Amino acid sequence: MDSTAETLSAALRALHEGLIVSPPTVIKHIFTSKFVDEESERTNLWKQIDAEPLTERENQVLQLVAGGLANKQIGHELGISEHTVKFHISAIYAKLEASNRAEAVRIGVKRGLITL
Repeated sequence: MDSTAETLSAALRALHEGLIVSPPTVIKHIFTSKFVDEESERTNLWKQIDAEPLTERENQVLQLVAGGLANKQIGHELGISEHTVKFHISAIYAKLEASNRAEAVRIGVKRGLITL
């Protein structure tokens, strides 16, 4: 480390005042990473709050999807047609911003919609 006596003296004074002393690149990395993580968490939290809630039937379908049932089995279990199951799954994908069953289940678990 190549620092002048003046730089070292300023760093010691800053430490004595309770400040953080570190090369700017290290500080930038720490705060940028922390900010990005907090910002994504904040965005995800707002998405959950603003998200349209699933209907009772959509919750039932999602729970059965999480159980590994196929559309036909879900329809039989709930006494609805396979076409209606597909409609509910499509609505679930839209509301959870999921693109497939696995992602819908992952999001459902994360949001506490699915009990395993």
